[in-house]
Amino acid sequence: MIRFLGNIEARADAKGRVFIPATFRKQLQAASEERLIMRKDVFQDCLTLYPESVWNEELNELRSRLNKWKQQTPTNFQAIC
Repeated sequence: MIRFLGNIEARADAKGRVFIPATFRKQLQAASEERLIMRKDVFQDCLTLYPESVWNEELNELRSRLNKWKQQTPTNFQAIC
């Protein structure tokens, strides 16, 4: 499993793309990760990137803690995803 740690200041280009630093790209290639998941951070004004495998683990953990019998849970879960 791969985890990134660091802050990179970047802007999106005219096509809405952001760059991934070379050190992160090398780690992704070494771990055979092809996809990243990007989401807006809940606590800070920034985007957070997750390798797909890490995101899936986080998502599975969240799903396991949901109360399936509580009516508002599905709406809350959709807002997070």
